[in-house]
Amino acid sequence: AAARQLQEAQPDRSCFVQDRAYYTAAKAPPVSVLTAEACQTACMMTVYCEHFTFWPTFSCWLSGSDSLMGASPGATSGPRSCGSGMFAPEPASPSPPASAAAATPASTIAALAPTTATTTE
Repeated sequence: AAARQLQEAQPDRSCFVQDRAYYTAAKAPPVSVLTAEACQTACMMTVYCEHFTFWPTFSCWLSGSDSLMGASPGATSGPRSCGSGMFAPEPASPSPPASAAAATPASTIAALAPTTATTTE
């Protein structure tokens, strides 16, 4: 059992996908990390985490089993561990026609997109 836990704790790029992100309604604050591998490790160390999305801005978003994967240029995503086979489902139509994309309300897109907190002094 200890060997299996140690194996899961090792990041593995073999299952990472580029330009895809996991989106979920439940938003936890992002974790600051330097690499996608570190983001996957953070996911492994978080009880509820099933998937991660790493952004080149060094933000790591962790999501649970309710997340869906969608197109997102610049993102790197993957499951908690590559051997888990836990990829979130794609939306019913991964490449909607332009007319369907135009019909999606901006508020829906904004609600699913990762946000960054800003502070003012």
